[in-house]
Amino acid sequence: MASIANHLRPVLLDIEINKSLKDVKPYGNISSQSYFMEEKEILFMVGSIFKIQSVVEPESDGMWTIKLSLCSENDHELKELVSYLQMDMLKYNPDLISLGNMLREMCEYEKATKFFQRQLNHLDDKNSSEAACCYTSLGDVARAIGDYDLSITYHKKALEIHSYVSNNDQLISIAYNKLGAAFRQKKQYEEALEVYQKCLKIEQRKLNENLESDGIATTYYNMGILYEEQDKYDEALKYYNQSLMIRKKYLPPDHYKIARLYRGMGETYYYHGDYALALEYLNKSLEMCGKSRTETHYDLGLLFHHIGRVYEDTEKPDLALQSYVKADKIYRHALPSTHEWVMENQQHIESANAKLN
Repeated sequence: MASIANHLRPVLLDIEINKSLKDVKPYGNISSQSYFMEEKEILFMVGSIFKIQSVVEPESDGMWTIKLSLCSENDHELKELVSYLQMDMLKYNPDLISLGNMLREMCEYEKATKFFQRQLNHLDDKNSSEAACCYTSLGDVARAIGDYDLSITYHKKALEIHSYVSNNDQLISIAYNKLGAAFRQKKQYEEALEVYQKCLKIEQRKLNENLESDGIATTYYNMGILYEEQDKYDEALKYYNQSLMIRKKYLPPDHYKIARLYRGMGETYYYHGDYALALEYLNKSLEMCGKSRTETHYDLGLLFHHIGRVYEDTEKPDLALQSYVKADKIYRHALPSTHEWVMENQQHIESANAKLN
């Protein structure tokens, strides 16, 4: 019980209710039935669906505040998506990393880093599978904010632990994919390709054993990005389509992983000069991300940026500027001001302004 208690945190739920929302589970004011009538308690029926809007770190009282909004019971796409995201984030070690991963997904990187470091410091065995999960998540945060060297260090540590302690093919494959992504973003393409090829060997072995997983789809996606960045567009589209074909089989239709594939394909068509297809795929991804990502997630920023690039290259600087400004607003919330995406987008804002003036 002591081990479980160490991972528990006091939380205040701040819930917003849209009274005009239809098809929600029953809720009501039960103050008249409560011993503490002045508290004006609201009772929600079990199974009510809420969307997390933000997570606020405690100051002096140690109380976390999670801001929620009540969602429609019959929003089936949302219910399916929430169900899958729960499995996706909690399947490895829910007691240890679920809250931190939620913070990371919401682009609350400083809070997520503090959380993972705190969890790591509380572990007696820094070479345990639990520690590897913390190193993996710290590596994800470091990569998201553009510190690729630190990300590589963390992912190498996680890979080392998984290889010699857990010896779990799925966790090793995940570690290789994340390490490869850090190498790729550092423009170390040969190292990234070498890591992805190791991934494919593991995933191919699992397929031969009839063990289908998301791992090979992730590797195909990452290789698509790798080839896109090296201007090998046919290869990039081949791997994106292979990943898409697998993920469509078992992911909800609006899952962010499918949205990212459409974004990658849109970017590839843009660089290939096919602006109509680029805009089609980018807008499709944008629509999906609006359902599966928070309004300030960097995925949306990337989409607005690339949509702006299409408009700018097709001589529509007014529409380009609108998209760049939207991207900037998201980036300023989700990323450090020194991040390469923030600075690149700012250059395009200046370029679009110059064309308008």
